[in-house]
Amino acid sequence: MVINDRFDEIKGILYSSSIEYLKTEGEIIRSGEKRGHKYVEHYDIAYSYRADGLFYISTTIDFLGDYGSVEKYTSEYPVGKKVLVFYESGNPDFSALKPNEKSFFVFLLPLFFLVCSLGFFWEAFTKD
Repeated sequence: MVINDRFDEIKGILYSSSIEYLKTEGEIIRSGEKRGHKYVEHYDIAYSYRADGLFYISTTIDFLGDYGSVEKYTSEYPVGKKVLVFYESGNPDFSALKPNEKSFFVFLLPLFFLVCSLGFFWEAFTKD
């Protein structure tokens, strides 16, 4: 489950603008804080929705990860609240409430590779 959640997060970060989203109504069915995390707050929000005649449950709010102010997210998404769910056409299991919000990580990753590449080339071509 964790691997699938992270894959969906990465897919959402990298390809969200090219995904054709359909919309449906959903409902928040769980809203709280994940336990067991000592130093970072993690919200625990789940919603249910119907798509293509089937029932789905998801925990993806946006593609920023599940970190952030628990109070902010739980007050925005209390249990029972009706929400607009965006799901991928042809793959209704892939959904989000805010599909266009992405992690800053997507901008840092290319920078990281650039710095590493420059360091590698610098080291390779400056040796005597």
